Amino acid sequence: MKSFSKSFVLILFVLLCKAVYSQDIPDFPEIAEPAAPLYPSMQLSEKEENEYLKNISEPVKAQLKIIKENNKNRYHDFLREYYYRNMKFPALHRSEKQMRQNEKDVIENEILVESLAIKYKKSKAGEKEKIKNDLEKSLNKLFDLKEGLRENEVKELEKRLQELKEKLNIRQKNKSTIIRRRIDELLGDDKYLDWD
Repeated sequence: MKSFSKSFVLILFVLLCKAVYSQDIPDFPEIAEPAAPLYPSMQLSEKEENEYLKNISEPVKAQLKIIKENNKNRYHDFLREYYYRNMKFPALHRSEKQMRQNEKDVIENEILVESLAIKYKKSKAGEKEKIKNDLEKSLNKLFDLKEGLRENEVKELEKRLQELKEKLNIRQKNKSTIIRRRIDELLGDDKYLDWD
């Protein structure tokens, strides 16, 4: 009886292995490149493009034109970004206006750097050194601008952290009062004292 069950298990095992390894693996068709842009909404319509270009200075327009000839998607990204950074917000505080101006300067310099890189690739050997020097100057300026934005962000975070620490210390010192007020609030005895 034991030999029969061992034989049965062995035969079953062999048949299952044969069934698994004899299956055909289907050939998957190659994925074709999309004929149209993958995300058509990322492309700007001609009307949007003209609207965005309306408030851009001529030097920046010339740089954007160079980018457009080389990479339309990158051009549309820069155009959108520049338009957003150039929007007018009348109720901004002076420091916020300065931050917006710094962000606008960053995007202008990114456009300049991108256009210089394209010019470098397309230029003749005699022009490459001058373009490379201009690119280095522009990258130095862009780096300084971005670091300035980061420094401002760090200052804002430090200020916020200091405010939170002060609030935490005050709440810890007044723990019993805050708990007593919350008890009154939960029991309906609160008049004008809030938990938060």
